[in-house]
Amino acid sequence: MAEIRDALDQACVGFKPFELTLDGIGCFPNMNNPKVIWAGIQGDLATLRRLRDSVEQYIAPLGYPTEQRDFKPHLTIGRVKHAPQVEIRHIGDAVRAAEDRVISTMHAGEVSLMRSDLSSRGAKYTQLLMVTLK
Repeated sequence: MAEIRDALDQACVGFKPFELTLDGIGCFPNMNNPKVIWAGIQGDLATLRRLRDSVEQYIAPLGYPTEQRDFKPHLTIGRVKHAPQVEIRHIGDAVRAAEDRVISTMHAGEVSLMRSDLSSRGAKYTQLLMVTLK
């Protein structure tokens, strides 16, 4: 953990807090078969990408692989599991009706390392480390 904290501290040097907007909602894989409901992120995406790249640059030498998929910033709102097909369609319709709404603006002022413990009751998230942007 000490090595990870040092890497995150180094990765965040030179980054100041910035603004992001939750803008629109959608579903993975699509509106007709929603499995994950997400809010899109807009705002200072250039800074968010640079920060993500910096974190990966400092964490990778510790043995943690970097993400190979395209960076698509989003906030997961919920997951759909074991619902009747008619309810799944209603969820997709509700998301479609709200997909173009700006939800909120947020101040991004820290980087957190989170642990997720998955169980049949859902995920439990625990913050392990936090670095403040200055």
